[in-house]
Amino acid sequence: MERVSYPRAGLTSTGQPFVELREGEPRLFVFDGLPVHNTVPEGLMLQGVADAYREYARAYSVVVFFPPIANAVGLTIPEVARIYVDSMKEFGPEPAHVIGVAYGGMVALAAAALFPDAIDRLAVVTAAYRLGADARAAIPGWIDLARERRWRDLHRAMSEAIRTGVVSRGFFGTISWLFPGLLGTPDDAEQFIGALESLAACDVSSQLPAIRAATLVLGGDRDFYYPEDEIRVTADKIARSELRIFEKTGHDAVKTRAEEIETAVLEFLARES
Repeated sequence: MERVSYPRAGLTSTGQPFVELREGEPRLFVFDGLPVHNTVPEGLMLQGVADAYREYARAYSVVVFFPPIANAVGLTIPEVARIYVDSMKEFGPEPAHVIGVAYGGMVALAAAALFPDAIDRLAVVTAAYRLGADARAAIPGWIDLARERRWRDLHRAMSEAIRTGVVSRGFFGTISWLFPGLLGTPDDAEQFIGALESLAACDVSSQLPAIRAATLVLGGDRDFYYPEDEIRVTADKIARSELRIFEKTGHDAVKTRAEEIETAVLEFLARES
């Protein structure tokens, strides 16, 4: 029998890129954010995924999912959620613990609402039931940049929106423009554009009351993509929810408040009720 080395990456039968950090139980699924360059991770990208979720892998067999790349153009967030749930079944029985980050958080909310038997504990990190008004207004401009293949300008605009503070926004925006290879460019621009369009159109607020899973909602009070008001509404509409807001923090909370988020999420997932 061929020995499998970890972390390993591949595609599920539904055409979804994944990274499995180690074998074993219990399983923890991570629905990651929306990458500009969506492909099966390898090399430095694969190592980056492993490093990002290393703390969770100490307690769980972590499988990280990225948006599907097969027949993905035009999919809505609820349709993407079905693909994620189908992919989960390839790694183990339901229900399972799930962490949803940013774009992946919106997918996780839709999955927990539409397929309540699939998820028993859910942590939603820097995400909400919809994008904030400013982010929705910015997306058409980002789509224009993508259609024109102006990837440097797109990287700068999206990177600046992630950061908090003028200096930080300017620094990371400049870095992303100078070194576009850090974020990559889409193999299929239309797929990336379609994902942005589905994000802008998504609003799962009416579905949140259907979520039965115990849910932890975490975010920053200065998040451009998912403002505090949207984060609070998300928690309010879920019956078994807890809320954690990080002050003076934006969409980059997963980096700037990583240790606090990891501690809060792991403590939440470890509970039995």
